[in-house]
Amino acid sequence: MSEFDFIEKQYLGLNKMSLSRRISLAIFCLVAYYWRENHDKAGELYFFIGIGIMVISILLFFILHFKTQVINGMTLLATLNPNPYTYAQNQKTTSVYP
Repeated sequence: MSEFDFIEKQYLGLNKMSLSRRISLAIFCLVAYYWRENHDKAGELYFFIGIGIMVISILLFFILHFKTQVINGMTLLATLNPNPYTYAQNQKTTSVYP
């Protein structure tokens, strides 16, 4: 087999619930901007907040949150922790500090 038996990567921006929450908030801000511009002429803040939320959401697509690797029956979990490596083998989990 290859060097790794299994590799899975999870990114912060791809969580469906938080993504839908951020997109709905951004859409609300952009709709509020459109409504305020057409009625009161003072909605620039809503526009910048909506664009900012969308930019942050796009950036979160590229931040690796969790990586799981299986090597010869041993599970390697790498996270955003300062001590990122945890090995699990035979139902026992130990933390390894590099």
